[in-house]
Amino acid sequence: MVNTNYIGIIVKILEIPQYKIVKNNYQVTEFRAQFQNKKQNKILKLICWGKLASELKDFYKINDYVLVEGYLFQSDLWNKDLPSQKLVKVKVVRVYPYLSQL
Repeated sequence: MVNTNYIGIIVKILEIPQYKIVKNNYQVTEFRAQFQNKKQNKILKLICWGKLASELKDFYKINDYVLVEGYLFQSDLWNKDLPSQKLVKVKVVRVYPYLSQL
């Protein structure tokens, strides 16, 4: 059976990745990112765990573009910026730097 929630997408980092350590010394990094749709820009919340969380806070900054692979899910909390929409989150599995040639 194929998991239909797995995505790969290029996003722009909008805020400094917020790094924290939770129970049992587990590392978590959360940050908002934006991707462009044909009609409008969409904002996602990205969540990384473990070693990837540490690498993200060390190597990426605001306005960097990255290719993200992960699992898409919808939060129970409402998006503060757009109250009519729920906040969409991605549990990140892999991150790759994306360098565009302009």
